[in-house]
Formats: sequence, structure tokens, C-alpha cells
Amino acid sequence: MAACTTFRLSEDSFVEPDFIFFRKSDGLAALRPETALLAVEVADTSLRWDLGRKALVYAHFAIPELWVIDAAREVTHVHAAPGLEGYWSVRAVPATERVASSVVPGLSMMLSEIERF
Repeated sequence: MAACTTFRLSEDSFVEPDFIFFRKSDGLAALRPETALLAVEVADTSLRWDLGRKALVYAHFAIPELWVIDAAREVTHVHAAPGLEGYWSVRAVPATERVASSVVPGLSMMLSEIERF
């Protein structure tokens, strides 16, 4: 499942991802770092923050996968393998290449296929 919500990471830490994916069986009420699978941030003016400090926060709380979508350049930055120092794997995927989640079965997208409004 996916939700747009304030995501409480601890008693005194929270983030507001554009989307957070979790197992339907866990439910939104049980959402915490241990049950989160994938966070998605869509960035325009916040790109530097989302790729920097915010990505470090997600990694510190061991969120398995983070996608930061650069809306201006139409690139998805796929982060995997979280650690205390950040994500060990970060790759930039162009709009014409399909991105598939390694933790959410069946979830994939290609930015060039998304209709613009």
C-alpha cells in the first residue's frame, strides 16, 4: 500500500514523504521505520534537501529504499542499502528508463510514461 502522510520515525523525528509504501497487512496504523518499504520524494525546489539531509535521515532510520524524483530534470535518484552514513547505492535513472522497486513487488514506473498536466 502507499500513503501520503506524516511519517513518524521516532518520538521526536518525522518526515513528510510524498509517498510511503508499506505492506497492506501491516496497515497504516502500524507504520514505523521497521514496516516502511519505500519512500518517494518528488522534488522541484527541495531537490538539494531531499538528496542530502533528508536522504541521510531515511538511511539512518533504515528505510530500505528511497526514490527522489527530480521533477525539473526528469531523473529518478534511486537509493538502496541504507546505513548510518547514508545509502550505499545511489543511481540516477533517466526518464526513459524503467525504475523497479527492489522491495515493493510489482512496483515500477517510467517517468516518460507519466502524463503531464
